[in-house]
Amino acid sequence: MVSRIFQATFILIAFAAGLTGYGGIVPSPYMAGEAYAAPKAQHAATADVTIQSAEGEVKARFIVEIAENAEAREIGLMGREYLPENHGMLFLYPEPKHVAMWMKNTSLSLDIFFISQDGEILQIEEKTTPYSLKLMIAEQKVNAVLELNAGTAQQQNLQLGNKVIWARHP
Repeated sequence: MVSRIFQATFILIAFAAGLTGYGGIVPSPYMAGEAYAAPKAQHAATADVTIQSAEGEVKARFIVEIAENAEAREIGLMGREYLPENHGMLFLYPEPKHVAMWMKNTSLSLDIFFISQDGEILQIEEKTTPYSLKLMIAEQKVNAVLELNAGTAQQQNLQLGNKVIWARHP
């Protein structure tokens, strides 16, 4: 019995360390229960995002902020009270990885798309719960995550296998 408890505790600690340390996925400054202050927007880079069906038909277009460094990915959409229609945030990672997202300090309900290296939508988390600490973990390694207003996946009929293409604004 003691060894099962030890194993479960060890696995839980190892899992948490993997998410908070190396990956920069869970906002580590806020894990320790430090006071939270809404961050200032740090995401100057923007891009046009197009989502296409597997056959190449354009299904939707968005304007997104790009979060491509650890600090920007940690902050994400925290502290935002409004996200305009057809806008969102694109999180870019230099290497494929099992990304985990959460809604801590995020007042918006979102649809979250996990995207492969070749732009394919591999997983969709729809209508997330604001302020939730539940981790949404990519089942496969991904290079990007797209966050859009909740309900967008359903309204635009966005599905697994669709392709996400982005072009940076100059």
